[in-house]
Amino acid sequence: MEKAINWFSKNHVAANFLMLLVIVVGVQTWFKLKKEIFPETSVDAISIQIPYPNATPEEVEKGVVIPVEEAVQDIDGIDRLRSTAAQNVGVVIVEVMVGYDVRQVMDDVKTRIDAVQNLAENTEEPVLEELLLKAQVMSIAVSAETDERTLRNLAERVRTDLLSYKGGEVEVTQAQLAGVREFEISIEVSEDTLRQYGLTFDQVALAVRKSSLDLPGGSVRTEGGEVLIRTEARRYSA
Repeated sequence: MEKAINWFSKNHVAANFLMLLVIVVGVQTWFKLKKEIFPETSVDAISIQIPYPNATPEEVEKGVVIPVEEAVQDIDGIDRLRSTAAQNVGVVIVEVMVGYDVRQVMDDVKTRIDAVQNLAENTEEPVLEELLLKAQVMSIAVSAETDERTLRNLAERVRTDLLSYKGGEVEVTQAQLAGVREFEISIEVSEDTLRQYGLTFDQVALAVRKSSLDLPGGSVRTEGGEVLIRTEARRYSA
């Protein structure tokens, strides 16, 4: 090191040329670097979502959450498990230890889940994804003197336009609606009609529940690939 310093101290042209080379390379590298105002960051965690249609939180816990936890808890690299059993869906968050490859752990988790035999019968295909922190860039308020359905349709159009926007290097990758209510269907039956047919409100509710159902039927392997079978019988009118 001392010899190099002494040599450069006696050869000023070479020293200046080296400094210029470092500056040029640095400037070129700067323009090639990926720059984001709000970059995505990984939290070293994996989300496992398993839909279980028409199941109560208690049924989701017994039929989804507990079997998944038991299947993945001893995988190398897993630090902690956090689970939520809600109506129609179970969610398990897998926190990965520092120093482990999240994608490798995710592959191991998927292999274990695919081998689970005691999941509830009507559960759908598990959805695994790496958790990423995404920062909100802006909020857009849509206001109009109209009914709620029309206002929601306007907001959906704005969302679609944003997602299709491409301006040079600028691209919108995610846009979500907030503050909107889910659509509901109201079935009204008069007491006179119930008496006429000898029915109760509970019987009507049970009939609607049985006829308004989407059920996965498994899959069939063919020469062209795997075909998913699903019974779609959910009703949107009565």
